[in-house]
Amino acid sequence: MFTMQRRELEVLNSIAKAVAEPSPLRVQLERVLEILAEGSAMERGMISILDRETGEAMLDVAVGVDQDIQGVSYKPGEGITGQVAKTGRPMAIANLGDESMFLDRTGARRGLDRSQMAFLCVPIIYDGSVVGVLSADKLAKDVDKLEYELRTLEEVALLIAKAVYLRRLEDENSQLKSMLHSCQSPTSELIGESKFM
Repeated sequence: MFTMQRRELEVLNSIAKAVAEPSPLRVQLERVLEILAEGSAMERGMISILDRETGEAMLDVAVGVDQDIQGVSYKPGEGITGQVAKTGRPMAIANLGDESMFLDRTGARRGLDRSQMAFLCVPIIYDGSVVGVLSADKLAKDVDKLEYELRTLEEVALLIAKAVYLRRLEDENSQLKSMLHSCQSPTSELIGESKFM
């Protein structure tokens, strides 16, 4: 148990350093998932960001997933990720083969024996609100204690919460800029009936 705690502390320390780096937020979050893969035998990891208006969880960063993740999203309550986003409560699945809620929207686990896999999913909470979801799967044989693994992932979610919140702001600003660019400026050919015009 001592070596596990030591390994967990090393992983958390590396993650804290990664989110303190002056690099782009997306790069920071990718590095966090890489550290989890290297230090905790995580097979695949994903960070989804919640859309403030719709509550939809939009997949933003993934490691261990070869497929294109652009456009992958979960409505509130949809699948495990959507459920965690909606309730703000973590979920741990010991055997993915027995879980009907698991959607595998990325297709990353197609062709794999899901009965050999465990799945962990935790909310990312910033300033009292869910801003994203962190999920990871591991081979079941590499999971010593599901509760312990879930707690570790929750600690990671705490460390990255501000970065995920800022990443969401980046996305919102980018969408606003895009909307402003697509709007055309009014022409001088407007005709009005009002006496002010």
